[in-house]
Amino acid sequence: MFLDLSFLNSSQLEAVKAVPGPTLIIAGPGTGKTLTLAYRIAYLISECGVKPENILAVTFTRKAAQEMRERILKISTRNSPLATHDFQLNIETFHSLGLAILREEGHQIGLIPDFRVLTESERIELVKEVLSDLLPQESLNQAKKWVQRISQQKSLRLNSQLKASSAPEIPEALLSAYEERLKALNAVDFDDLISKPLVLFRDVPQVRIRYQTRFQHILVDEFQDINNAQYQFLREICGSNANLWVIGDADQAIYAFRGANVEHFLRLQQDFPKTQVIQLKENYRSCRNILTGAQAVIANNSSRISGGHLTSLNPDGPPIYFFQASDDKTEARLVVKKIEKLIGGVRMETSFEDSEAFGFSEIAVLYRLHLLSHHFSESLKQAGIPYQVVGETSPHLQSSIKYLIPCLKAVVNPHDDLSLRTLFPLIDDRFDSRTLSNLLSSAHKAKCTLFSFLQTQEVRSLLDSDQLGSVSRLTSLLQRLQEESQSISLGQLVKNIYQELELEDPIKDDSYYQWSVLIEPFREGPACEQISRFLEDLSLMKEGETYNPQAEAITLMTIHAAKGLEFPVVFMVGLESGLFPCTEFGDEPSELEEERRLFYVGMTRAKKRLYLSCSRKRYLFGENRKNSPSQFIFEIPSEVIETLPIIQQPKSFKRPRIRQRSLFS
Repeated sequence: MFLDLSFLNSSQLEAVKAVPGPTLIIAGPGTGKTLTLAYRIAYLISECGVKPENILAVTFTRKAAQEMRERILKISTRNSPLATHDFQLNIETFHSLGLAILREEGHQIGLIPDFRVLTESERIELVKEVLSDLLPQESLNQAKKWVQRISQQKSLRLNSQLKASSAPEIPEALLSAYEERLKALNAVDFDDLISKPLVLFRDVPQVRIRYQTRFQHILVDEFQDINNAQYQFLREICGSNANLWVIGDADQAIYAFRGANVEHFLRLQQDFPKTQVIQLKENYRSCRNILTGAQAVIANNSSRISGGHLTSLNPDGPPIYFFQASDDKTEARLVVKKIEKLIGGVRMETSFEDSEAFGFSEIAVLYRLHLLSHHFSESLKQAGIPYQVVGETSPHLQSSIKYLIPCLKAVVNPHDDLSLRTLFPLIDDRFDSRTLSNLLSSAHKAKCTLFSFLQTQEVRSLLDSDQLGSVSRLTSLLQRLQEESQSISLGQLVKNIYQELELEDPIKDDSYYQWSVLIEPFREGPACEQISRFLEDLSLMKEGETYNPQAEAITLMTIHAAKGLEFPVVFMVGLESGLFPCTEFGDEPSELEEERRLFYVGMTRAKKRLYLSCSRKRYLFGENRKNSPSQFIFEIPSEVIETLPIIQQPKSFKRPRIRQRSLFS
């Protein structure tokens, strides 16, 4: 045997060496899920003689896919085929796989090969255009909700098993107009990366057969997170091939709002009656008290597809600590005071003293909603403690880069009308929506792009002399940036754009660490060779992927974004009734169980220390609220949790001088 499997436990070894056929691995938090998946792939190649190109592994984030590649290559031994075979591993997300299929075969369903993927912000702008034409009475502030409805509608149309009554209410004319605009832009949206390959497989069977033949072994990570469309995509690409190996944990299913459905655990076993089920039950991550508390909470869910009781292989550790602050600002100050103590700074005399010191990167503050981050980031800033904020807002919706992405797209292709029109209000605020609509309408009548129309004499009848001057400045800027992109790096080009458009440096709105993650893979070579890859990467990015594990900083993030991560120290904050469980999104029994799973995920991110907190008063959703602690707190056994008395506001911080880094150095 080429691989050393001696350090795997018996359940992990069984999963790695599972005989060909459908296999379901139920793996709780901290049980070595990623390790087991990586060794399964290595085992197939090294010990079973499967060619790497015949293996497909599907993860849920690009970051997880890259980490999987790196881990498999590290597994190889000197005598292993992994070490001597020059190969490319097929490790993809569902969406990157769909994109690759459409790039290769999309022409067979009418796609032009150089199509582009809209970012979420571009999609919202496109929906605003459609709404203004078809539903002028509808508030444009509701565009994001309409985007969600369109996504749901696309997913439901692919699933004939779902009842029509479950479809969101959306006018057919609006959906048709949206699709027509996409086609005119030669663009697809994020949902199309799943739906269009399904259409391709069904309409062009030879393409489906070709992929089924290519991928003889299919492995899926985070199986609990797949939605109906993704399950169908998986079934189509799998076909009658039963070499399907999936791993997940139904207790960590937290994406029902995206259509994820834990019932796929049962559906898989119905579709593949001979499915072998293996359970991983040994937890290597959390100390025993944390795991005991977390399992007591999740045990209150009645509709569990569970892997059974987990066993911690770590010591008991300290108890879980819970405190209630007088108000939200005090809660933030207390958390930061405790962080200072944990990193060896200012001492705070409380009953939960610790002797172990931790680094900045070992501590995370997790919350249910991103809007809770403000007080904590402000308190950290006042204390002079570095931090990174990884929130639910996609990186391309943040204020610092709202105009950067369309500018980069216009540099690549100035005939991209959607990107070009986004830049005009920045150059000249007199370019309102009516002016831009008139320009676009005239360009369409002239059967040319907006950029081409701006070069004609006709544009002079629509704009005044000052606006014409602004048009000239913008077109000259794009031409200059195109020339610069031939010789400078992407980072330098981004810096130039910020300076030319007088945009705020992202480091000033706490985005430094996120941007370092985004740009780092594209630093080599001239910008012109990197922009398209960078933009495509960004369009496929999901929540949490801007987290930088190398950053020496405290991490602030939603629990959704923290999924799959672990930290020696975790603070779960804002644990109040109505906020967690969050009743703003519904209070049905199934929604309560989803909230409890999310709470469970948050607790099991912690390895050594877990602190839970709430406040008696909080300003939220436009009102001052009086709060009681979350019901989930009371589901934790008293023997593993220490409750502290209500704490009043501590003394304010003295703000030190902080030397900021340069993003582009």
